[in-house]
Amino acid sequence: MLMRNLAIAFLIFPLLIFQNHSVHAQNTNLRDGLMLDLHFNNNITDASGNNFNSQPKGTFFGLDRFGNCDFALGFDNYLQLANIEKESFDNLFDFTVSVWVKHEGTGFGTLLSVANSIRDNEFNLNISQNGLITSNIRNLPNIPGIAVVGTVNISDGLWHHVILTRNGTTGEAAIYIDGVFDINKTMPLGKIEVGLNGFVLGNDQDCLSGCYDSNQQFSGRLDDLRVYNRVVNAQEVTALFNLTDGEVSNSERGSSKVLGTCESSLTIEIERNFDTFSWNNGSQNRSLVVNSSGQYIVSGFIKDCEYKDTVNVNFNTLPQMLVSIPSTNLTCDEEIELQATDGFDEYRWQDGSTGISYRVTEPGVYLVTGKTVCGESVSNEIEITREETNPLEIRSNSLEVGCQQTLTLSATYGYTNYMWSTGDNAQTIEINSSGEYTIEAINECGDRKEYTIKIEPRIADVSSLPNAFTPNGDGVNEVFEVNASFLGSRLVVFNRWGNRVYISENYQNEWDGKGLIDGTYYYQFTGACLDRTIRNWVKILR
Repeated sequence: MLMRNLAIAFLIFPLLIFQNHSVHAQNTNLRDGLMLDLHFNNNITDASGNNFNSQPKGTFFGLDRFGNCDFALGFDNYLQLANIEKESFDNLFDFTVSVWVKHEGTGFGTLLSVANSIRDNEFNLNISQNGLITSNIRNLPNIPGIAVVGTVNISDGLWHHVILTRNGTTGEAAIYIDGVFDINKTMPLGKIEVGLNGFVLGNDQDCLSGCYDSNQQFSGRLDDLRVYNRVVNAQEVTALFNLTDGEVSNSERGSSKVLGTCESSLTIEIERNFDTFSWNNGSQNRSLVVNSSGQYIVSGFIKDCEYKDTVNVNFNTLPQMLVSIPSTNLTCDEEIELQATDGFDEYRWQDGSTGISYRVTEPGVYLVTGKTVCGESVSNEIEITREETNPLEIRSNSLEVGCQQTLTLSATYGYTNYMWSTGDNAQTIEINSSGEYTIEAINECGDRKEYTIKIEPRIADVSSLPNAFTPNGDGVNEVFEVNASFLGSRLVVFNRWGNRVYISENYQNEWDGKGLIDGTYYYQFTGACLDRTIRNWVKILR
């Protein structure tokens, strides 16, 4: 069958809902004076409201301090915030930079670089060869740079929170590491001026918007960068350090999909490029061909980030149609509900009605047909009967009649409108002949019922006929004696030459062989109790 290719564009960017958790600290407002707010949650979107957005170039998104993929910015080169307007950052006498830093290298690196047409080092925030935070402010090309240098080594491969504040009136600059004051120093006065395209992350500008030196590139990750047009206080330093920003754990980033197919195989293909792939069945290919239902889990790896997604594949097989009912029997004035098997796309009952269930009020045969998602049809038929609380029957103490006897047939009590095949309309009748007898009557539910019984003819026991008698006057065995069932039958006797020697149309055990010599004679019996003519012999002995 035709293989169906399904591109799962997923897989990798499930929808996430973030909630900003406000920090409750007395006399703090972390939105006040916020000029730039970059969370690096899989984008370079400014959350300050100033819309200083950009697209990453030479960067990637990786693990943040909470272990969430795509929630921190990593560097293969640098990121230029090209749309920061000069006027927006002019006149920054007072400012604060807050950022989370993970240094993964061993050398010098530039976290943030601000340049203009006069000073390529208008403002820098760096990590030194020794793993210390340093900053140059308004460093003129012909004047030796004046830098504030921290005392805490953060080149341990762990995440650290860094804050730099600068008071433009006093020139005081201070460094805070992980919410704790580290060092301060008086720096040059004056406002910070940002040149066009002169706000860069991850590398130093040796000229405005260019002249990058690979030896000054930052090796590591940045997260939650904030720039204020004021100096934050000690409480706000603590609040920024403790801010979670509504991050979610990495385990919440997976998604799950259900794919159904009517084909014999299915190709699951990942659209995004990853460094490596790993499926739960051991495959390491970008695409996976499956031909059985089940759960397929894929992991994609980019640097240190693992992205997961789950696909539940269901190969649609022809289901069995069943009808669930409480009983197949109806009582008078009862309704029962027929419930078809769930999972079909369409349902149609014998009368054209649709729906998964059907209400039954009358006995009969009911049919439901279900159509699957693949267009196949499956049917099921069920018979519903009326429950008989007092079934119509014909009762008799014998199933044989005849031989001058009568038989009583009785229909079930409690019915109305009795009608026998004999023409009688009583509950009980008398019969004296064999055959089939049928009764029709109406039960308590108003249903007409019918019952038939077969009465066989009663047959005499021919083994009781004698084969000899002795008419010698001793009073014993003097006549040809038959049992009562043969009395009234026609008896004809012949001698050995075929001459008739005796006849009786209503035999009553009176033949005594008078006038006949001893010997063998032949007879014929024909009667109501016989189903045939009995031909046999008898001896007269004296």
